[in-house]
Amino acid sequence: MNYRILIVDDSPLLRATARRAVLQAGAAPERVREAQNGKEALAA
Repeated sequence: MNYRILIVDDSPLLRATARRAVLQAGAAPERVREAQNGKEALAA
């Protein structure tokens, strides 16, 4: 399976919550990245 997940939110708490949910759903930790805002997301 070839996938990447990008979690984007300006709230660290919401990003952590989303990351936890994605990992509990079975995503590989090395496939999950985070960005604090749209600018960072586009760069990612």
